[in-house]
Amino acid sequence: HKSNKNDAADAEAIREAVQRPSMRFVPAKSIEQQDVQSIHRIAAL
Repeated sequence: HKSNKNDAADAEAIREAVQRPSMRFVPAKSIEQQDVQSIHRIAAL
């Protein structure tokens, strides 16, 4: 499974995507769920 570093990078990429106007077509709830899943993966390690 993924390392802490990769999970942190994923979470950062999601945060960046939320901030990009060009990414606004992605449902906010979907982004939120992905971010929460990343946090849970980090906590589980």
